[in-house]
Amino acid sequence: MRKTIFVRRLCCHSRLFCLVALGIFYLPAFAQDSTSSAAPAALPSDPKELMLLAAKSNGLTGDDVKPWHLKASLILLDESGSTTDQGTFEEFWASEHKYKIAYTSRAFSQTDYGTERGILRTGSRHSAPALFTQVAGEFVNPILADVKMTERLSVDQQMRNQNGIKLNCLTGKVSSASTPQHQSIGPTYCLDTKAPILLISVRWGEISQFVHNSFLSFQGRYLPRDLQGFRGVKPAIKVHLDLVELLKTIDEAELTPPSDATSIQPTVTISSAVAQGLQLQQIEPNYPPIARAAHVEGMVILQAIIGKDGDVLSVKVISGPAMLQNAALDAVKKWDYKPYLQNNDPVEVNTTIKLVFRIDPRNLGTLPRSYSYAIP
Repeated sequence: MRKTIFVRRLCCHSRLFCLVALGIFYLPAFAQDSTSSAAPAALPSDPKELMLLAAKSNGLTGDDVKPWHLKASLILLDESGSTTDQGTFEEFWASEHKYKIAYTSRAFSQTDYGTERGILRTGSRHSAPALFTQVAGEFVNPILADVKMTERLSVDQQMRNQNGIKLNCLTGKVSSASTPQHQSIGPTYCLDTKAPILLISVRWGEISQFVHNSFLSFQGRYLPRDLQGFRGVKPAIKVHLDLVELLKTIDEAELTPPSDATSIQPTVTISSAVAQGLQLQQIEPNYPPIARAAHVEGMVILQAIIGKDGDVLSVKVISGPAMLQNAALDAVKKWDYKPYLQNNDPVEVNTTIKLVFRIDPRNLGTLPRSYSYAIP
């Protein structure tokens, strides 16, 4: 049974406004309906407390969340706004080790099953396109903040008025102990000024900004019925929430992996040094312009799964400056390796990759791109 309650509606227009956060970002303007729910309790004045409240109030994570099912439709756009692909994102969540996530489009199909033995996968062995996984994150866990994380953050808060719409924008920043003037700047979350509703998220990734619209309340949390993602200033994806509902009973058949599902976690782990010896092609990462301008340096540590054919099947960030993480991810996804042989048979392997980004101090005027591939 679907359990959804509308709490307010926002409309997104084609006109652009300038959001100054982590640089210059251009997003559609908003207009609010005159209808609104009763005014909530006053929001925390402390930016860290507000970020924690917003993290708890948006998405579908938390110890108190009951099993749920969500399905959304996606339309992918090119730079001219024409449709290039369309598909769906669907997730059944019962517990940490019992869930099903499916991405389907004309060009890609993949389903992951969470089990006590790890994740089992059908369809494409390669990681789902970043567009799909970013959309999933905007629904399920759009604000990445917890108590432990905010202890290490300073949170910058700015009130903005864009085309008559008031925004309460929060940006997390981390300064290095050795170079406190160098800051790693995290995502920016712009909230409603009267309730902890996420309206805009500005982040690093293929989609740099998401605009949230037309909200509903589900399990005491806010979910957008519509999302629009932007690559720079160009619309890149439109998403509509088709369904969200409580799972009052767990359908074991729905969440049971089929017989042809395979584990995505290899049993063989190799060192960075061995992995580098197998490398055939190493695409150099692009140093993000804003990171160069802010003199942000550091090491990004990645965990990668290399397939039997030497392709990088999946890669995720373990740690590193936020402003450099996506540059590292984008590069490593394109790397090629010779197959790793065990008993003369190629096998999938798990390895760690460390990319060190440094700016040449002799040429700070132009801040050239520079990095090294670190071996433990």
